Amino acid sequence: MKLKSYYLLIIALIPLPFLVLTKTQQTNTADEVVAGLISTEHWTPFYWSQFRLGSLIPFIASPFNDLDENILIQNWIHLFLFIIFIVLVQLLLKPELKSRYILISVVIMLIFTAYFWPRIYTSALPYGDSFGISAMAMYLYTKSNRLGLNRVTALVLLILANWINPLVTFHLLMFYLSIFFRFKHLSKRILTNVFISGVSGVIFLLYGRMQGEISGISLPSIIPFKDSKIFIPLIILQILILILIILAPTFKQHDRIITFSLTMIAWPSIYILSILNHVKESGYAARYFIPFISVACIILIVTLLEWYRTQQRVQMPMTFSVAGSQALIFLLILANVFTYQGAFRDVPLNKTWADSLTTAFEVMPKPNFVSGDYWHAWPSKLYSNEPDSLVVLSDRMNGQKLLQKENKTQLFNSFQNKSTGICFGKLAHCQKYLDDLTSRMEISYEKSYKFIPFSTFYKDNFEYNLVSLKIEDTPE
Repeated sequence: MKLKSYYLLIIALIPLPFLVLTKTQQTNTADEVVAGLISTEHWTPFYWSQFRLGSLIPFIASPFNDLDENILIQNWIHLFLFIIFIVLVQLLLKPELKSRYILISVVIMLIFTAYFWPRIYTSALPYGDSFGISAMAMYLYTKSNRLGLNRVTALVLLILANWINPLVTFHLLMFYLSIFFRFKHLSKRILTNVFISGVSGVIFLLYGRMQGEISGISLPSIIPFKDSKIFIPLIILQILILILIILAPTFKQHDRIITFSLTMIAWPSIYILSILNHVKESGYAARYFIPFISVACIILIVTLLEWYRTQQRVQMPMTFSVAGSQALIFLLILANVFTYQGAFRDVPLNKTWADSLTTAFEVMPKPNFVSGDYWHAWPSKLYSNEPDSLVVLSDRMNGQKLLQKENKTQLFNSFQNKSTGICFGKLAHCQKYLDDLTSRMEISYEKSYKFIPFSTFYKDNFEYNLVSLKIEDTPE
């Protein structure tokens, strides 16, 4: 089965209604704001202040200069590429499953994503993008009969996928093994694809390590398995497959046991990934392990749908009729029109931080700068009429265009004596960021910069300081 053009149109029309109707777009955090600023303010090859995750999606979204709109476009791209991955897994593993089954598998995975793994594929995290691009490369490799444009395009796609996520080959291990068993006659080509992807990932990992990224390994941990909710979809699907293997006489045992065994790889993979120091330093966050679970779920869903198809005594139409496809596209277009209008009614931010920032900006509507807690400081850009001129002093601050050394004069103009701003958190924490900035910009030996608080208030046990900037000549 080939991926027809109207399938792509249907896939492209799904993300926006999903983002808005599930309120995913209203749960953005500082990570998405930073990704938007990389796109609208100062693009760098990697996310600001690190050399681990490539900035391909911010680059693609860069024509959209409005920050709110840019964040929405990036989230749309994340989800679109994840849906592409779901579709290509089905087209590669079970091409006999036609369009209505593709739609069913997409719907099931979106339900899982919305309920069990919220924001994992609809945020600045690199998984959906790298999965979709890697699957496109594999699709081109398996469909190409000779060296040519397809192979070159696949090579470029693999490099891009590993630039976004250098662990993508490891995350897609189950997918690659499934493709290997499905296309044994193309084993050399598939192994070449996996080899190129793996080498690309290693190169990007080594580059990150050379630039100071956290690296190394430690003892594995069982802590990732404590977040039991994220495993529920995989457990349910594996039990269903196991029941069919045991009880269903029409279930092709050999092939399905291979499928079930492959998806079992998800469990040791999670344990193995826990040895990375970067994962440990991040508190074994669930986002590192959900990709293994979701890839296994997609493979199992495709397997179950194929079994269901073989059990139908009266074969239903295998593809959408022209009228059915047109009706679906029309309904999705209507959904996009109405949901787009609702996408910008509220600030696209998690309610916890939206409430806090609303209070802070009611007290000080036009700060010259904000400093302190990462999760409060960066979303402040969404509340500023001139986000490009609002100086943020927090983690990842060095990526801002205004804080580049060639813009020192412009920074001076923004950082005048007695300028006022908001300090999110303890004053000493905010002062540390100010000291880091003045030292990096090589201006601390000319002047001394200090935050002077003139008002302090608390909301939900979090401290807010309204401060002014005091600049004095450094005594000789």
